[in-house]
Amino acid sequence: MKNLFNLITIIILCSASTLSAQSDNDIFERFPWLINNEIVDPLDCSGVTIEVYQQSIFNFLLVTDASGTATLYNQEGLFYCQNASNYDCVAAYGFDAPVETFMCGDDSGNSSCGDITGTILFAPCNNQLFFLVRTEDGRVLDPYIDQVPTYVPVEGQTINFNFTNAPFGTPCINAERAINLSCVEIIETPEVSANCGSNSGTIFFEECAGIQYYFIRTTDGVVLDAYQAPGVNFQPAEGQVVNFDFYDATFETPCSQADRAAIITCIELGTPNSSDPTVFEDFDFLQDVVDPADCAGTSIEVYEQGPFNFIFVNTGAESGQLYFEDGTFYCNTMANYDCVSLYNLGTPVRTWNCGDPGIVSTETRSAFAISKPAFTAYPNPTNGYVTIQLEVENDNAQHLFVTDALGRTILQKDIAPRATSTNVDISTYQKGLYYVVVQAGDQRVVKKIVKQ
Repeated sequence: MKNLFNLITIIILCSASTLSAQSDNDIFERFPWLINNEIVDPLDCSGVTIEVYQQSIFNFLLVTDASGTATLYNQEGLFYCQNASNYDCVAAYGFDAPVETFMCGDDSGNSSCGDITGTILFAPCNNQLFFLVRTEDGRVLDPYIDQVPTYVPVEGQTINFNFTNAPFGTPCINAERAINLSCVEIIETPEVSANCGSNSGTIFFEECAGIQYYFIRTTDGVVLDAYQAPGVNFQPAEGQVVNFDFYDATFETPCSQADRAAIITCIELGTPNSSDPTVFEDFDFLQDVVDPADCAGTSIEVYEQGPFNFIFVNTGAESGQLYFEDGTFYCNTMANYDCVSLYNLGTPVRTWNCGDPGIVSTETRSAFAISKPAFTAYPNPTNGYVTIQLEVENDNAQHLFVTDALGRTILQKDIAPRATSTNVDISTYQKGLYYVVVQAGDQRVVKKIVKQ
């Protein structure tokens, strides 16, 4: 999943012309050897100037003392050279203009974080959404925020910042290099809408660029390639009905099945707007639990947990029964005991209320049961290769998923119409419990397998 957000990265486009004289003592935090090696005493350094030069991914510091003697060091404090009447270290090493200049004891700086200014934006990089910052001249840097962990970037935000070069390369092809932010000061943050009631849609998963992406199909049929903004922590699942807010991304979606890319600023589970009589088609055991002709006060709620469904038959304010999707009974709700809360099921993704039209007859339901996918998986336990023997030929394409014990999809494949068998290989995965899911339309069957 595109989870925005295991890796927090910012791309900064910065201008050498904006790198004016700084007076921050943070240079001594970034380069502690200045103090440890007794090169500069921050409490007694009047007239000392420190210039930071960049060459590729490395920093070099030229320290000029009060007498005018200039000495060049690398970013680790290793001595490189000293200026003389006929020798200029900066010229000898081919450095351009300094990217930062620190004048010890000068408190005239305009900002506690310096005069490097940039604007935050987002862009996809390495199959994740990275935070970006564009400065006035368009240079691109890819900074990491380990030293400023409380900073949360926002699209369009203007910041002042200081940084050091990171000791590794950037994974982003549009970035010049990776850096570590040492200080961030927020100048202006635009207002971003976060009204979860603004839009509604249904989540579905499909492959894009070789990985599983999640998409949102809105109620008016628009398909959004969804990326979660910072601070949004939502675990999507197939078929979830959601309410959400978003703004259009500034980049193109890489997925052909999506109409556009969207940055999700707020998302929550929603309740389906209408009663869904097809629950009797998808979970045919319900015909033995609920009689649509004699069901006053009864409702059916379908909950999703990972690839599985749980069905709660609500028969009153403090009564009801919870079932697994195959009809296995789980528990009774009664006073002071709520099955839905006990299993932390959240919000139903489908509902049916007694008295709603559209309930199919028992004969029609049995026809649906015939087309429901059915299969056996063997050998089980297995050392890796598993044969999926389909027991019912289906005129439509079916889809096969294998998930781990936490419901995370580890592989998937399509099954051709009227196919009778297929194979999967889990030999490269760890030993343990896995689930095979065969889905035809909205109907699916789940079987457990054990990898030895």
